[in-house]
Amino acid sequence: MLRTHADAIAFLQAAGVTASRRDWVLGDTVVVPLGHASTRDGITVHPAVAWLVPAADSWTIHQPVAQLERKLSFPTLGEACDLVLVIARAFAVFRSCHACNGSAQLDFGERLRSPEFWVALRCPDCGAEVESDDTGPLPDDLRALELTRNGTWSVLVARPTEASQWDVLRNELRLDLPSLVTLKGSLPGAAFTGTVTEASRLWMSLSKVMPADLQPAGYQAVAADGRTSS
Repeated sequence: MLRTHADAIAFLQAAGVTASRRDWVLGDTVVVPLGHASTRDGITVHPAVAWLVPAADSWTIHQPVAQLERKLSFPTLGEACDLVLVIARAFAVFRSCHACNGSAQLDFGERLRSPEFWVALRCPDCGAEVESDDTGPLPDDLRALELTRNGTWSVLVARPTEASQWDVLRNELRLDLPSLVTLKGSLPGAAFTGTVTEASRLWMSLSKVMPADLQPAGYQAVAADGRTSS
């Protein structure tokens, strides 16, 4: 059973994650680097990071996501380590290199302003690098990875009081009538759930067209295993 910082570090390092201990503003934490490492000016850097933070009777994963924060609390260190390992593995994905058939490091992301995404492959063996852009939502396999990496995010909206306001919400969410009826029974609450970029894009759009008192109330992060963040 994992109980201490040293236990967590040993567990994660045995799984290939270069976790370490750091005492700073969040307290005495375990730092979990996320994503493929690169070297800049002799310094090893990672594209993302998470922290395991102890409390009196729980452990919390703190993970910055697109200038927001995902916080997931667990009653035991073992449960927190299990999920943070799943997250780390979703960041460290490989695909076949087009040049040498070796293992190329995969990275990808969504554009905020419109439904577009990019994919990059870098092969540490032969040095080949490929990056491409495409329109539309993330392909299903990459979207599944993104949800595992950064969690599921919801846009919270108050309940409209006028037909015109419902029309605006229906148009922005592109709902058919049965889906609109279902949504009516769920508000106030989450009007949409998806990736952080999808949710942010919708939040920006709704904020421009909805009345001030019906604009999105904010975001709510949902853990991969169904737990809701604080």
